[in-house]
Amino acid sequence: MHRSAAPSHTPHGLSAVARPYRIALAALVVGAATPGAWATEEAALLEATTQAGPTPKAIAQTMAIGDSLSTGLGLAAGAVEANPLISTTPLGLVALAGMKLLMLDAIDQYPEEQRVPLQRKMSSFWGGLTANNLLLAAGATGGLAIPAGMLAGYMIYKSEKFEQAEAQALGKAAQTHDFRVTPTYAVVTELTVRAARADGSYDPNATLTTVEVKTANPLLAKVSTYLHPDGTKYYVQSHRVKTTG
Repeated sequence: MHRSAAPSHTPHGLSAVARPYRIALAALVVGAATPGAWATEEAALLEATTQAGPTPKAIAQTMAIGDSLSTGLGLAAGAVEANPLISTTPLGLVALAGMKLLMLDAIDQYPEEQRVPLQRKMSSFWGGLTANNLLLAAGATGGLAIPAGMLAGYMIYKSEKFEQAEAQALGKAAQTHDFRVTPTYAVVTELTVRAARADGSYDPNATLTTVEVKTANPLLAKVSTYLHPDGTKYYVQSHRVKTTG
């Protein structure tokens, strides 16, 4: 979205143009506040009871709606949508917001260590667009709005909330990753291990051996125990990344 050089409407025209967008914005707000729209977030909220503030998905949902809301405000103030693929009608903005929310619901099927980084990127992208749109709606030029939007997106991406959420997701995955299921991998890590006793306890006298595990992220191999595909439990003594890419 960018500001047009010479808006064609008068202040009275602005009110008339803004009216349908106000209706669309109200529809977006009501839809966002409907319990059914946030039903899929319940499990994530329960999981995050020890964390302060909204979940990564809730932040991404807020930024998605904010992008569409601010687009409507910018259009009503005389800005011009730069993306020809986006419908600038009130119904089009509501539909666009709905598609974003559906995208966020769709990635719920991904493992947390993959889902949180995606939510982080989406929040950063939509948050930057929201900042850009709001500045345009307030009368700023693209020379100010664009870099300000980029800065806002960067600050969202580097926020402590997302840094902690992504680190926690990777840490949990490292402790629960099931190596019996071979994922799409980019990293081969060599583990030096000792076989556990029959009761599963650590045996310091067991012979050291090495195994290779394949993961999508080297941090996933940072485990203290390893369950071999044949069911044997091993205690990991050291890790060494062998290949990546």
